[in-house]
Amino acid sequence: MPWLKRILAVGKIRKAVLTSRSALEEAGYSVAYAGDAKSAIEMMASLKFDLVVLSHEQKRAIPMMTEIKRHHPTAVLALIHPYPDDQSPIVHLAPKSTTLHRDHLLSELRFLFETHSGPTVRKGSR
Repeated sequence: MPWLKRILAVGKIRKAVLTSRSALEEAGYSVAYAGDAKSAIEMMASLKFDLVVLSHEQKRAIPMMTEIKRHHPTAVLALIHPYPDDQSPIVHLAPKSTTLHRDHLLSELRFLFETHSGPTVRKGSR
């Protein structure tokens, strides 16, 4: 079996990742979910993740990242915007339900895996 890139989705980004699960699996990603930093820290104590992603829209994203890093200093963390530009007319017509967000999320994750050398925020990402 080929090596899967393991992603831990924390907090509000869960919905975006869950709706894109099959596309992520087809692209070679294995995804787990944690509702908050405490759950993420507990999961990370027993499982190895290649990337921990949080949504930048989440009000507590930075404090959650800080808490995760305190317990797992070598963890690779990323804030991403799981959906395409909020100004997109497609998003307004069918909020968060189009396949467009799957392509965007896959693009963001590929970028992070291809260019990562530490905590990353992609220029131009929201």
